[in-house]
Amino acid sequence: MGNQRPGAKAASNTSIEISFTYQGIRCRERIKLQPTPANLRKAERHRIAIIEAIEAGTFDYAHTFPRSKKARQFAKYKGSGMKLKDYLEQWIEQKATEIHSSTLQGHERTLRNQIIPQFGHIPIGSLTRSDVKDWCASMNCSLKRIKNITSILRTALQDAVYDAIIETNPIQGWEFKRRDAPTLKTDKINPFTREEIAAILNVLSGQNHNMIAFWAETGLRPSELIALDWGDVDFIHNRLSVWKALTDAASSPEPTKTSAGNRVIDLSERAVAALKAQKEHTWLKGDEIFQNPRYQERWTGDRQVRGYVATNIETRRRHVPDSLSNAPHLRQHPLDGCAVDR
Repeated sequence: MGNQRPGAKAASNTSIEISFTYQGIRCRERIKLQPTPANLRKAERHRIAIIEAIEAGTFDYAHTFPRSKKARQFAKYKGSGMKLKDYLEQWIEQKATEIHSSTLQGHERTLRNQIIPQFGHIPIGSLTRSDVKDWCASMNCSLKRIKNITSILRTALQDAVYDAIIETNPIQGWEFKRRDAPTLKTDKINPFTREEIAAILNVLSGQNHNMIAFWAETGLRPSELIALDWGDVDFIHNRLSVWKALTDAASSPEPTKTSAGNRVIDLSERAVAALKAQKEHTWLKGDEIFQNPRYQERWTGDRQVRGYVATNIETRRRHVPDSLSNAPHLRQHPLDGCAVDR
């Protein structure tokens, strides 16, 4: 009888089986211990503690036996035992129909490269604020970047709460704080002068000339510029409706991310002139205003148009003042957000 105790018995040479009743169901679980007399006594004490917790209403099956098949059967929340990686992959798949393509792409990259490698192996219900806080403290990146990463994780966990997958969101209402040294911004964005724009336009022709001339007058974002259709232009009142954008992550123009991005702008005479000159290239097609001249079709994304513009200016730099062809605001943000200085 040395290897037998009430409710605890040897299951193999390396494990002990304990039995108890939970919610009217007879349960048997194995503990990885050699069935020595001392270990059998230890297993019996563990069984008694389980029975006392059941009677007190504090027993958590998934916490006590996280790898048990019965853990999900008795789970109060659907996510008990679910790995964070599995949940996040399901979550981002569902988000594909709810958020903009560029936002989705950024979320996927953050999950794939940061969050899942760090926490993917942890059961979603076991993640703690301390886990996230310690991770944030170890990151070698800006505070803004850390907040962007934790914001995605916080949103995903809060959705898990709403879906009864976990009871509480461990980082809801919490934000990582750190005092970063102030940084000196040396790359100022200055609007082009009329002379600088004239120098650029002087070496361009056709669609390139028309697009740059219009862009310089309006200061649109690249993604907004290439999403424009002829139907967005009111030639009677010389106005333009801006309500969509085309990013690298999207296959077609999408509505702007916020209502503040929707606006109507008045067009200058130069902007209207650029549009009228562009008519001979794309007006009859009736869709996009500006095309990639190389392929005679709409630009595929904002990165493509930025690179094309910068490259074309660079190849003509001998015709453009050095101060302009080397300008960082031309290479990084060609003409968006800084209409020509009038």
